[in-house]
Amino acid sequence: MNSKFIHIAWFFLIVFMIISCKSITLKGKIAVKGSEPHTYLVLVSVENGEYAIVGELKQEIWNKFQGQVIKVRGNVVKQAIGPGFPAELEVIQILEVY
Repeated sequence: MNSKFIHIAWFFLIVFMIISCKSITLKGKIAVKGSEPHTYLVLVSVENGEYAIVGELKQEIWNKFQGQVIKVRGNVVKQAIGPGFPAELEVIQILEVY
């Protein structure tokens, strides 16, 4: 009986992970928000609000694209929890720079 429960739990965990890792495409302006030492990089989208940029491409975006409008593909890894705490987007690909 325990073995059956564990298999069912694993099944639902895998399904949840697949659903939650669906990538999205966003277009917006790159900006730095906050004040030192608590600054963070955001993509400000007119249609979708703000997303804090996280992940491997964060530093490249920070260095090359501040103030520019870009289109990216990524995964939302954390939902917004209020003002000053936007949803977190792990960018996996930079699609276009405008």
